[in-house]
Amino acid sequence: MLGLLKTLLFSFALQQGAGNAKRRLQRAALRAAMACFGGLLLLGGAGFLIAAGHEALALATDVRTANLICGAGLILVGGVIVAGSRGVRGGKPIDLPSPAAPEPLAAAVLGRDVERILSRHVGTVATGAFVAGLLMATRRR
Repeated sequence: MLGLLKTLLFSFALQQGAGNAKRRLQRAALRAAMACFGGLLLLGGAGFLIAAGHEALALATDVRTANLICGAGLILVGGVIVAGSRGVRGGKPIDLPSPAAPEPLAAAVLGRDVERILSRHVGTVATGAFVAGLLMATRRR
């Protein structure tokens, strides 16, 4: 009789665990579906913003220039995303020159430090260059 009771309790516990697992799985599936729907809305909104930006740029300039600028911008953003998806590498600490260092050596160390900082923020530098090019192109006309 005690063995039968143990078996019944064990099967009840398994059934409860299976019910909880089923509810957790349903909640996870619902969250995944909501995330996919949100992602689709996000991509749709981004598409409309890109189309509106292209249209405004085409009105300000000609269609060919708008196509080139939007294409270059999308390539730039895609490149930054791909580069960011590869992960961030741990950078070395910046070496400060000693106060007794001669001037040309200090300038070389400073140049390496600036290069290291700019290479860490290449997306920001490229975006700034892109915006500067847009501003220069609109001022030229």
